[in-house]
Amino acid sequence: MTTASNVLSGAFAVLGVASAMTKAHGETGPLDPVVVAKLATALLGAQGIISILCTEASIKAYCPNYSSTTLEVITIVELQGYLQLSTFVTAFLLLFYDVDLNVSLAYGLVPGIVAASAYLINGVPDKIGIKDTGHKTILAVYSIVVYGLLTDAGWAATAYKVTIGIATLRDTIQRIDPNRGMELYGGTKGEPLDAQTSWFFKGMSESGIYRSVQALALCSGVDVLTSIGYAWAVGIVLFTNSLFVEKSFEQVKVDPSSFYPWYVLCFVVAGTLLL
Repeated sequence: MTTASNVLSGAFAVLGVASAMTKAHGETGPLDPVVVAKLATALLGAQGIISILCTEASIKAYCPNYSSTTLEVITIVELQGYLQLSTFVTAFLLLFYDVDLNVSLAYGLVPGIVAASAYLINGVPDKIGIKDTGHKTILAVYSIVVYGLLTDAGWAATAYKVTIGIATLRDTIQRIDPNRGMELYGGTKGEPLDAQTSWFFKGMSESGIYRSVQALALCSGVDVLTSIGYAWAVGIVLFTNSLFVEKSFEQVKVDPSSFYPWYVLCFVVAGTLLL
C-alpha cells in the first residue's frame, strides 16, 4: 500500500512537472493556480483515504515511535481521514466538474454521515468508553442539512453555516484542549489523555478547522481557488504553532523535519492561490 510519505513525494514531483508545463505554455507565474489547487485537493483526498483504509500504517507514518495502537487512536485517525475526505469532496466537485455549490457542500458532508453511521453500527463509542450522543447528533444534523441543500430548501444555506460554525468552535476547543475535546465527543472526565493520543487528537482537530475555513469561505461567496488558498494558509499558522511554538512533535518523539514537506506545501499552495 502507498504510504503518506510516498504520496507526498509523488505530489512534489507532479508539482515540479506542472511548473515546467505552465512555464512552457507561457504562464506569467511559476505555477498555474488551477493545477496547484487540483493537485493539492487530490493529495488531501489521497491522504484522507489512506487514513481511513490504512489507519495503522498511517499512525506509524505519523508517529513511528508509537508502540500501542489503541482503538481510541485508530478512531481519531480515521475521523481525521473522514474530515480530509470531506474537504476533498467539496473542492473536487467544484474544481473538476463545476458542480453547483450547494450540491458540492452537501456531498462534502456525506463522509461525516458515513463515519457516524459506521461507528454507531459497530458500537465504537461504547468500545472506547464515550457516549454515542455526539455521533447520533452528527448523523441526524448532517442528514437533514444534506437533504436541504440537495432540494434547495430556503433554510438549508443558513443551516449549513450554523452547522459548520458549531463544528469550527468544537474543533478549535479540541485543538486547544484535547481533554475537553474528548468530553465534547461524549467522554467523561477522568485521566488526562496521554501525550501521543492528545497529539493525534490535535491533528484531527486541525483537519476539521481546515475543512471549516474552506467551507465558510465558499459560503461567503469566495471563489473555490481562494477558498482553498485560505484553508492552506491556515495550515501555515497551525504548522508554525506546532513546529516552533508548542514544539508538539518533540513531545511525542517525532522528528519534526519529516513534516517539513507538508509545511512547505502549505506555503506553495497558499502563495500560488492567494498572491
